[in-house]
Order: sequence, then structure tokens, then C-alpha cells
Amino acid sequence: MLLGDAAYAVSLLAGHCASLAIAGAKMLTDALRSHGNDIPGALARYEETWRPVVQRQQAAVRRNARFFVPPGRRALLLRRVWLHLMNLGPVNSVMARRVFGASVPGKGHPEP
Repeated sequence: MLLGDAAYAVSLLAGHCASLAIAGAKMLTDALRSHGNDIPGALARYEETWRPVVQRQQAAVRRNARFFVPPGRRALLLRRVWLHLMNLGPVNSVMARRVFGASVPGKGHPEP
């Protein structure tokens, strides 16, 4: 069994390795605690619960990799403009949701 950020294979670009490792440890602890001596059942519950969360993070990295590593000069200039715009509150909120998806809680959007 893999644990921590080694288990999730999210890119360094995502910046979620440590937080996923901590949250994953909490999910595993909860699953083990709730299943008593049934280790296989606890591990199955952990995977069932945690896999969709990790897959969303992996998909977000794949979707946004070009923003972090622009393929050319025009894309680099566009990224610079976006970075300046992201300093504006409303734009920042929209872009955070675009980059990180449902994992960013906000007004009117409950935490997953």
C-alpha cells in the first residue's frame, strides 16, 4: 500500500502534495477506526472514498499544466496578463475555481 503524496501522483505544479498526504492520512485513520479489526474492509472504504478526490486533483493538474509551463511566447505573455488579473478579488475567485475545481470552497459553494 502506498501512503502520502507518493500514492497520489499529482504534479509538483499542483502544490497539493503535502495537503493530500495529510488529508489522506486522516481518511485512512477514519476508515481504520470505523472498521475495527476488518483491515481489508477499512482499506476498501478508504479507496472508495478517497480515490475520487485524488482523481479530481490529478485531472486539475493535467487540465492546467499549460498555464504553469506555457508552450510558447504568446502563451507566456497571456499567462503574465492572467497573473496580473488574478490580483483582482473577483477574478482571483473565478480562476481559483477553474484551476482547483470544487476543492476551493467559496460563497454559495459548500466544501466537498
